[in-house]
Amino acid sequence: MRRKGYKIFSSLMLVITMFTVFLTQSVFALSTEEETWLDEAILSASSSGLATTEAWLNSYLTVDSSLAVSGSGPILVKGTTPIYLVSGKTEDELSGEIQARLQNADVVNNVDEITDGLQIEADTQGAASMISGFVPLINLVIGILLYVIIIGTTIYSALDILYMTYPLFRNKCETAKASGDNKFLIKQSSTGENSYRFISDDAVQAIKEKEVSGKNQYFIYFKLRLVSLILVAIIVYILFSGNLQLIINIVLRFVAGIMDVLSGLQS
Repeated sequence: MRRKGYKIFSSLMLVITMFTVFLTQSVFALSTEEETWLDEAILSASSSGLATTEAWLNSYLTVDSSLAVSGSGPILVKGTTPIYLVSGKTEDELSGEIQARLQNADVVNNVDEITDGLQIEADTQGAASMISGFVPLINLVIGILLYVIIIGTTIYSALDILYMTYPLFRNKCETAKASGDNKFLIKQSSTGENSYRFISDDAVQAIKEKEVSGKNQYFIYFKLRLVSLILVAIIVYILFSGNLQLIINIVLRFVAGIMDVLSGLQS
């Protein structure tokens, strides 16, 4: 009888002990979706720490039980390593952060479904057939543009050289600029400042630097205009040779590179 009473008493004490432990420990109850996201976000866990896809998780989770919420069990087990919630953080905070990421992912997925469903892509063959009748006009416009570039560059360069070479011509230009009466040669900015319409700022700057440093104005001018002249030469060559496809290929490669970078950031 005493032995039977002792067994009942021992069983009762065991139940009370287990119930007490259950009450004193926090029971984490993340949803299945949240647990799945968290498991995927944690790449690995070991005694040395966590490796995650989300940097903010390192401030919420730890493998060191001494840093965990007092009296709590692991929130997740990765492999054989228990992972705890950091002391000072709450399950509701962690759940809220995870839900925010899940909602963002849902928005991205919804947008992807919409854009994929539209199946929008360029019909290059149809476009080529449509504009084929305008090819002669396009060639004419390109030819006119080519002549405008060549003649315009020649006129600007010639006026720049005149400005730098002949003081009399330069003095007349400076007088016209000071008065601002000649609207054909002089233009006025929104701030009311007058500047030359057909003489480049590089020519003006070359004369100013010559007066200060004593260097040759043509050398200074060429140094300032070198990049512009190279760009003009490239454009003229492409238009004259009909290699517009070269520009298109360069732009496409540039855009493709940007898209690769953006895709990498998204993944």
